[in-house]
Amino acid sequence: NAAISACAAGRRPETALALLAEMQRLSGESNTTSSGGGDAHRKSRRRGRHRERAGEDDDDLAAPDVVTYNAVITACEKAGQWERAVALLDEMRTRADRPRPDVITYNAVVSACARCAQWERAVELLDEMRAGSPATTPRPDRITYSSAISACARAGAAAEALALLDEMVDAAASRCGNDVRMIAPDVITYNAA
Repeated sequence: NAAISACAAGRRPETALALLAEMQRLSGESNTTSSGGGDAHRKSRRRGRHRERAGEDDDDLAAPDVVTYNAVITACEKAGQWERAVALLDEMRTRADRPRPDVITYNAVVSACARCAQWERAVELLDEMRAGSPATTPRPDRITYSSAISACARAGAAAEALALLDEMVDAAASRCGNDVRMIAPDVITYNAA
């Protein structure tokens, strides 16, 4: 996860995707993630041979978890690759052998959409979170709303941004205690609108 997080910080989604694919391969998962080419696969095989010589067992390696996926999605977001971020989220939601996305996963994907002014997709994801079963889909939080509002604002969809801000205020008013702090608009939200 540390190496993938470094890829996110360095805006290197291809490397992050290659590392994810290597983790999937080593843990026995099938890989549907686009890793960026054969060069990454060759490097992965070399690292595997190195581990064999060092006496490491592939069974000791952990399968990618939600933190791993979140780091790869963040790398895609920082590089402006919103389609890849959405594809990784879709993979997590539809494959039984993948970790279930959490609110951080959704926030990173909505943020990727915001970065690229893909406001309709950002709002669709927010709607999925609001309509989904709490048992399987995380509830949106302040970051989710703020990112969706930012996506609308970047795309020039001011009416939609303000409507989301109103919904957010209403949602906060209907909650109590700690839930209010998790959803209430803050300075970042108002600046995004």
